[in-house]
This record gives sequence, C-alpha cells and structure tokens, in this order.
Amino acid sequence: MKKNLAIHGLRGLSALMVIIFHIHEMAVNGGFFEKKNENIIFHYIDNFGLIGVNLFFMISGFLIVSSLEKHRDIKAFFVNRLIRIYPVFLVLHIIIFLIGPLIHYEWLGDISGRSYLLNFFSNFFMLPGLFPLPIAQKNAWSLSYELFFYILSATVFVTCIYQRKQIYKRISVIVLTIICLIVMFLHPRFVFFAIGILVYYSYRYFKTIYIYRSIYALNGIIIMGILLTIYSNKGGAFFLSSILSAVLFYLIVIQEGILAKLLNNKVLLYFGTISYSFYLIHPFVMFPLKVIFSSGKIEFLNGSQYLYIFLFGILSLIFSTLAAYLSYRIIEQWLTNKIKRVLDSYKSRKNTFSSFDDEKIIK
Repeated sequence: MKKNLAIHGLRGLSALMVIIFHIHEMAVNGGFFEKKNENIIFHYIDNFGLIGVNLFFMISGFLIVSSLEKHRDIKAFFVNRLIRIYPVFLVLHIIIFLIGPLIHYEWLGDISGRSYLLNFFSNFFMLPGLFPLPIAQKNAWSLSYELFFYILSATVFVTCIYQRKQIYKRISVIVLTIICLIVMFLHPRFVFFAIGILVYYSYRYFKTIYIYRSIYALNGIIIMGILLTIYSNKGGAFFLSSILSAVLFYLIVIQEGILAKLLNNKVLLYFGTISYSFYLIHPFVMFPLKVIFSSGKIEFLNGSQYLYIFLFGILSLIFSTLAAYLSYRIIEQWLTNKIKRVLDSYKSRKNTFSSFDDEKIIK
C-alpha cells in the first residue's frame, strides 16, 4: 500500500496534542497555573491528550493489520515491532531507574530493593497500563496497550491463516472474539484499535460508494471540533465519540477534505517522523522545566500565570523537539539499523551453516 501522508501527518498532530495537554497538566500540578474549568479552551485541552492517544491507537489498528497481511511472517513481524518500540523505551527505562531513586522521582524516591527489582521488570515488560502497577514512564501506559494488541493481532492472524481444520478455526475464532470483547470491556479504549482495523477492511468499499463533493471539505475539521467538545471515556458520550472517531479516521485515510490537506504540511509530517521519540521523551524534558517554573524564581514574568504557561509551553516544545530529533537520529535510526544488521548477519550465518549441514547429509 502506498504511504498515506495524511496518516503520517496525523501521527504528528497526535503527538502535539499530547504535549499540549501535558503542558497544561504540568503547569497546574506545578502550581504556576490555575485550572479554570469554566473556560472552554481548557476543556478542549483536557481532551487533547485523550483524543491524541486514541488517534495513535487507530493508526496502529490500521497499519498493523496491513503489515501482517503484507508480510505474513509472524516472527519477522514481532522482531520488527520489538526493534521499533524497545530501543527508545529501554534507554529511558534504564535512565529513570538509575537516576530516579537518587533524585527521589515520585515513588522511586523511597523504595525497597525487592520492590525496585519487581517494578524494574514489570515496567520492562510494559505491564503497567493494563494492570494496576506503578509506572515509571508516564506515557508508556499506552505501550502496554500496543504490545498486547500486537500479541492479540498476531494470534488471530495465525489462527485464521494457518489453522487448516475448519472446526478448530471456528472454535479458535470464537474464543479469540470472546477474549477481545472481555479486553474491550475491561479497557474500553481498545475499541480504537478495532476502529483502525474496521476502517482498513472497509475503506476501499466505502470509497466506491462515497462521492466526494466540495461541500464535504470541512467534515473532518467539524468532526474533530465535535470530538473535542463531547469526548468522554464513559457512557453514551464514549459510544458517540467512538463512532465520530471512526468517521474522522476514515476521512483521513481516503485523504479528502481540508483536514487531510492540513495533515500533509511539512511541520506535521516532520513531527510524524519523530513522533515516537517525541511522545516518550517530552515528559523527561518537561519535568526539570516544571521544577524551575514551580520554584517561583523567574521574577521577570511578574507573576503572570499566562506568561508562565506560555513560556513553559514554548520551552517544553523547543527542547522536546530537539531531544526527540536526537533520539530519532541516534536511537531510532543509527542504533536500530545497527541491531537490524546484527540480526541479518546472524540470520545469514545460520542459513549458511544450515546449508552446509544439508550438503553433508546429501553427500
């Protein structure tokens, strides 16, 4: 499938929505900005983080199924996924468990040796998020959803493709469907992975019966505005938000309308490229900035909370982008490519030895 630039730009938009939410949240938690519930702008900002992560989940649902269908190699799929998510995560994981106890970072400041090891490994395997366990990297809760989705998707794929006996296939599909429903009941936001899968399997059909007209140009922007207004994780609002999210994502996938064109701009495409590092690293960058701003020693701001949050936001965005760029170049590109070359070399040697053994057997 040809690369969809609107989806790539959507990654960038999602990452920016998350950091805008965290700028507001950290400013409030740091005590240098007062939350104003009656202000509609801050209501939208509160929903930025939730919707931004949901968009990431829909993108994963869409692309992961596409990847499985294209390559049909479960082993290669898992190797590629682990190489994709673990290098950046693991570097930050080690840093936080080395430095966290020294600087008394949240719950790591007062922890026993046994709890330290248990939390080190529970976080290493990305269990917090799905399970009520202490989490070291605040944003990594979504990675536990991602990892579980990879496992579940691969299991369903193997069952449907490689199970030859129809009776076993049907039983397996029923069992897996029940598991999926239980997971979505316990963690409703898994619905957004399902939306991504649904759009993947249906968008070609709907595109044949959907005739685009200029009057629809603002549909994506209007739906995004409605989502930001009504979004909730509970009840009927969640159900309606899920439907609107599906329509929004469909419009982005078919790349029609003004929103899809906006997602194709260079800024969002750039943030789409560094989005993974940007998403994981920005809390690490923002934490020391929050400490500085919370100290009240920045006197030239004259105590104006709006100047405080504006400067905090600008510095957070600049330094997070710089850190994400370095992470992308050094870890996501250089280190990841090095790991791939080592694995390819190992695979090549293994195949060589296997061929040599086969030749001996033939002789």
